[in-house]
Amino acid sequence: MTKTKRIASIAVSAMLAMSMMATSAVMPGSAANGYEITISSTESDHTYYAYQIFDSTTAVTGMDWGNGISDGSALITALQADGTVGSYFASCTSAYDVAYVLGTNTFTTAEMQAFAAVVSVNVNTANRTTSTYASGTYTLDVPSAGYYLVVEDNTASIASGEAYSAYIINTSNATALTPKTDAPSVDKQIYHNETRTWGSVGDNQIGDDVQFKITVDFPDVSDYDNYTLTVRDSLESYFSLNATSISDFNITYYDSSDQPVAVSSYNPRLTIGDDPTGTPSYPETFYMQFDLKNSELANVSYVTIEYSAELLSTAQVSSSTPGVHQDNTVYLTYSNDPTYTGIGTYEGGETPKVTVYEYTFTFDFNKVDSSGAALAGATFQLYDSTGALISFVKSTDGDTDVYTVVDSTATSSINYITTNTAGLYKIVGLDDAETYTLKETDAPAGYNLAGDTEFSITAAYNTYGTELTSLTGDATGTNTTHTANSLSATITNTSGTVLPTTGSFGTKLFYIGGGVLVAAAGVILVTRKRMSRKAD
Repeated sequence: MTKTKRIASIAVSAMLAMSMMATSAVMPGSAANGYEITISSTESDHTYYAYQIFDSTTAVTGMDWGNGISDGSALITALQADGTVGSYFASCTSAYDVAYVLGTNTFTTAEMQAFAAVVSVNVNTANRTTSTYASGTYTLDVPSAGYYLVVEDNTASIASGEAYSAYIINTSNATALTPKTDAPSVDKQIYHNETRTWGSVGDNQIGDDVQFKITVDFPDVSDYDNYTLTVRDSLESYFSLNATSISDFNITYYDSSDQPVAVSSYNPRLTIGDDPTGTPSYPETFYMQFDLKNSELANVSYVTIEYSAELLSTAQVSSSTPGVHQDNTVYLTYSNDPTYTGIGTYEGGETPKVTVYEYTFTFDFNKVDSSGAALAGATFQLYDSTGALISFVKSTDGDTDVYTVVDSTATSSINYITTNTAGLYKIVGLDDAETYTLKETDAPAGYNLAGDTEFSITAAYNTYGTELTSLTGDATGTNTTHTANSLSATITNTSGTVLPTTGSFGTKLFYIGGGVLVAAAGVILVTRKRMSRKAD
């Protein structure tokens, strides 16, 4: 898949419009004072500030600091200490020296960004120009010609999916800017085992390992010195994550042509558990941080992360529409402030949350005799379509015995069902589109065994998986009665003598009885012959 740009966002851009050593002619713009910076954007909730770095009107006598710099000496010291551009400014002692370095060297985008980041923390906020917004354009009416640092207010909370911007520009001409619109995005899917497809909804039997897949589209980070993004994944308590280390995740990297990219030694930083300090209102099951400036990720367009989690016996169970489900949610935090001077630790951007939904089901049974009266003491075992015997943990709900399919945390279990005096029981934690077989192993005293009951559940969902649109069941068997589409069935036992089947113990008794009759007939025949001789 190619990169998906779900939500337009502002990414960093740095530029130097002209050589800073040139003496520029003043070109009037549309502003009242003749100098104007405009920024095109469809987002109206940003604030930009312009700080004058150099005052071009003094270029003839020697370039001087603009009124937007609070302390020129402190700025030079900070530039010399910077790991990216420090060597360029090692001999600088004045504004003229700094301007000369900028005007006589060819800087990369990353180096210009580093320069802007240092300047941004050495500005005089009292002399800044603040933007106004109208009709898709931010306007900054700066007071005079010069070279300006334009930055976005990074103390404000910007919209989800957006980043802050910084520019270095020359206002000898009216200047128009267009911010970049590139940010990461995330998607999450759950594997639907019946349809064998990935989507927003799944359904499983309790104890099953449910498969999840997260896809993260990487943004263009060429203008950043440091850039991280963190996948923040939350499973509800009805799941147990089947992972303790990075090796338990299947991570695959792809280029823009959807071809796998070999990443041999890089691993993202994984934490199993919550991040209460970073996201106090969002309880992570795990979070995984990627350093997008790592050289092995240079050609990566997106990454998929696959993992599994066991569905636990505490899961919410659906027996009707619209049903209940287990929510599983992911979102990203990511670097979005190009003026931040830390090393890959500040992630002020946030993507929208993406949720998938997991369901599990129940089926009710009623055990009666031929008159419809409740029948206790019948014993059953349950098998899935592969012939595997299913085990349970038993509880009660009023007159109904509840048999919940076990998960791996169960310390004890049973693999049979015995009906109570009310004849009512339910099986909880079943998959849909699975055919189950309920076999009666012992009938109540004086009753004949009922035949096998086969039953299944069929579920359908709305587009997003947030609701069941239909939930039906089916049950068949010689002694099974089922109301169409319901999730319940009645199993009947009959009393009295039933003709024994071939090979049964009753057949042997029949053979023995027959043998006795044959012997008796032989005795009668011999006796009659003897009596006949005496008469003669």
